Amino acid sequence: MLFVCCAAFAAEDSAQQADPMKVGGQLTLIADRLEQSAKDTIKQANLVRKSIIQLRHESKQQDQVDPNFALAINNKIESAKSLQLAAPLIREQAKRVRQEALGFLTQGMQQQYSEWISNVGPISMSADGAKSHDGTMAHNTRIASTKPALQEMRQAMAMTKNENMSLELSNSMSQDLPEEIDTTSFVLSRERQYFAHIEIETGDGDTGVVLNQIQSWRLILTETNGDPVRNAVVNFNGHMPGHVHGLPTQPMLTEEIAPGVYRISGIKFQMAGWWVIELELDISNVGDTSKINDSLRFNLAL
Repeated sequence: MLFVCCAAFAAEDSAQQADPMKVGGQLTLIADRLEQSAKDTIKQANLVRKSIIQLRHESKQQDQVDPNFALAINNKIESAKSLQLAAPLIREQAKRVRQEALGFLTQGMQQQYSEWISNVGPISMSADGAKSHDGTMAHNTRIASTKPALQEMRQAMAMTKNENMSLELSNSMSQDLPEEIDTTSFVLSRERQYFAHIEIETGDGDTGVVLNQIQSWRLILTETNGDPVRNAVVNFNGHMPGHVHGLPTQPMLTEEIAPGVYRISGIKFQMAGWWVIELELDISNVGDTSKINDSLRFNLAL
């Protein structure tokens, strides 16, 4: 653990001289090692507790009290306590290092792709975006949800279907964004292999969502060392957790407009609220068998 901590500080101290994305990638690996160390520590504590139970059982089988058993049990109890205290501390350190990694990765991507990044903040509603531009009702969508579990949850709720609505509305679900949810437009992939940024691509400078209007997004996709990911296949999924329905369109990646910079077309939102966007990454076409498929998750508060 000491080596990992020292490596983290060394990487941070060299940030001024090194490429921020490479520093971020190194810190991501360090955070992963710390997280694994926390898991290993918890497992070790569980093993020690099991050995304590075994020793106590063996001591009861003795005809007389053996001081060696008592000493061994006390030593293991102290060891278990130390491990239990260490695990959350290591996990908290992993969290801090990961946050530092995200900061460096975000800084590096903004520098490396400055000509392609217009909006560094979260994707949000345009000033007039909540107004319906075609008269379509908010829930007038033909796609309910891509998530089987959400479909089952939806079936268990009380539903309301108003006149002129083609999709029933869930009565019991809230669209309040959970306080702990991060709405950043810069994210690490689930397996922490890739780093990405999304933003709305418009010609008028307005980078906000407009309801019931088809828009295109820019996706910037790199490895954690800053190398662009070329020839990726991206499957776009979006749903509202509180209303258990998806998008009214089926967005598709249409072109790679620059190395690692992609255009996703056909995106339309039919109502405001909390949206979860998931991009499934198929990297099998990049020509490197060491690369793995992965996914990206973005939270939008519209």
